[in-house]
Amino acid sequence: MKQLLFITAILVTIFYSCEEADVLAEFNTTDFWESHHSIQWDSTSTANELLGSWVWEYNVCCPLGVTFEGADKTSENVKVTFTPTAIQVIVDGEETNNTKWGIRKIGENLFRLNMADTIPILNGRILFAEDKVLFNASYIDGADNYFYKEFSGN
Repeated sequence: MKQLLFITAILVTIFYSCEEADVLAEFNTTDFWESHHSIQWDSTSTANELLGSWVWEYNVCCPLGVTFEGADKTSENVKVTFTPTAIQVIVDGEETNNTKWGIRKIGENLFRLNMADTIPILNGRILFAEDKVLFNASYIDGADNYFYKEFSGN
C-alpha cells in the first residue's frame, strides 16, 4: 500500500511539473534578470519603457517545488496602461484602479513603482526582457507577475 501511494505521489508530481513547465516556458526569471542587466537603467529610462499598455499573462506565487500553487493563469483579461502621470488597470473591460505613480530606486540597476494606491500585481522589482516586463516580488515573498507589451493593432 505504501508503495502504491509513493508511486502515485511521484506521478502526480511529474504531471504537475510538466504542466507548469509548459506554462512557464515563455517566461524565465533568469532570462529576465540577464536581459534587464544587459542595459544600464535609470528612473527615467525605466519609466519611459513602462509607458503604454501591458497585458497580464500570469503570475507565479512561489518557487517550483514548494507546496503552494505555481503558475496561475486566470480567465480574467487584465490590461495595465501607464501614462506619464497615471496607471490605469482594466479587468474584463472595467476600470478597477487608476492611480498616480513614479519610480523608486531600490538597488543597483533596479527600480520599483511608487504608487499612490497599491496595485498588488505591480509590486516588486521591475525587470524588462524584450517586449515583456516582470514585476518581481518573490524575493520578498510576493508573487511574480508577467506582462507582455500591447502594440497598436494587436
